[in-house]
Amino acid sequence: KQVEALLRQQAQLLEQVREAVFTTDPDHLVTSWNRGAQQLFGYSPDEILGSPVFQLFPEPPGEDIPATLDRLLEGETEAVLEIRLLRQSGMVFFGQISLSPLRDDGGAVQGVVFSIRDITESKEAEQALRSQFDQVSTIFDALDALVYVADLETHDLLYINQSGEALMGRNWPGRKCYEVLQKDMA
Repeated sequence: KQVEALLRQQAQLLEQVREAVFTTDPDHLVTSWNRGAQQLFGYSPDEILGSPVFQLFPEPPGEDIPATLDRLLEGETEAVLEIRLLRQSGMVFFGQISLSPLRDDGGAVQGVVFSIRDITESKEAEQALRSQFDQVSTIFDALDALVYVADLETHDLLYINQSGEALMGRNWPGRKCYEVLQKDMA
C-alpha cells in the first residue's frame, strides 16, 4: 500500500512539472508522456504513446540523436543537447534536451528519460545579438582608427577592430586593455 501511494505521488508530481518529460523504450518508442510534453508538442498521450520518438525531430533527425540514445541504452549516464524539435502542428522550435537512462529496480537500462525545455526565445535573442554584433563589427572594421571593447569590471579586452589589430597585433585575446594599450603608447 505504501508503494502504491508513493507511485501515485510520483505520477502526480510528474504531471505538475512544466517541462516536457517522457520516456522511451529500447526500440525508441514513447512509453510515457506528461502534461508538459503534451503542451509543448501538441500530442495527447493517446496520439503519441507507442510511436517512434523520431517523429519529434525535423526530418531527418541527424546522426546525433540515434547515436546518443544508443549510448544511453548502453549505459552512458546522461547527455544534454540543444537541437531543433518538431511540434505536431509542423512548427519547428529549439529545445534543450536532458537525457538519462531509465533503469529498472535491478539497475538494467529499460529505456531513456527525456526532459525538454523550449529555448526558442533565448536562441532567437542570441541570434539577434550576434547579428547586431556582426553589423557593428563591420562598421568598426571599416574605420581607420583603433576601436576596442573591454569589460568594465575586469578590463579584459573583448574586441579590437582590424585597424587595432594591425597596430597592436593579434595577441590581445585574454589580456587586459591597459596592458595592450600601454605597449602601444610607450
